[in-house]
Amino acid sequence: MRCPSTVLARALAMHRDGASCGAIARALTEDDIPKPAGGHGWQRNHVWRLLGTAAARDLRAELD
Repeated sequence: MRCPSTVLARALAMHRDGASCGAIARALTEDDIPKPAGGHGWQRNHVWRLLGTAAARDLRAELD
């Protein structure tokens, strides 16, 4: 399952602003945002993988 573009954009923006993957994971979990594969409880490795996806690279290129 793909991550919604709004969640991806939020994660990218937070990362650009200096947030760590752990901080992004905590924020997404606190806001009850489900993980793309389902379930709740984001972890930093989920965010790290998300930021490395082709969709993230494409969106990053659009924002540059």
